[in-house]
Amino acid sequence: NMFNSIEAGAPWPEPILHAKGVYLLKDPDGKGDPSNYRVLLVTSVAYRRLSATRLSQCNEWIEE
Repeated sequence: NMFNSIEAGAPWPEPILHAKGVYLLKDPDGKGDPSNYRVLLVTSVAYRRLSATRLSQCNEWIEE
């Protein structure tokens, strides 16, 4: 019900909006170059579960 409400326009609950980020170095020789890092985000379990569910519902469309 929560996800259906959100997709209908309700705001996301505040705790789900936070994510943790870690910077990963792409090339060990490029330390200090800001463009040589990528951000890995860890989102809430609820958000990841919604994304996985919606993606699985698109399988037929993707296969076409």
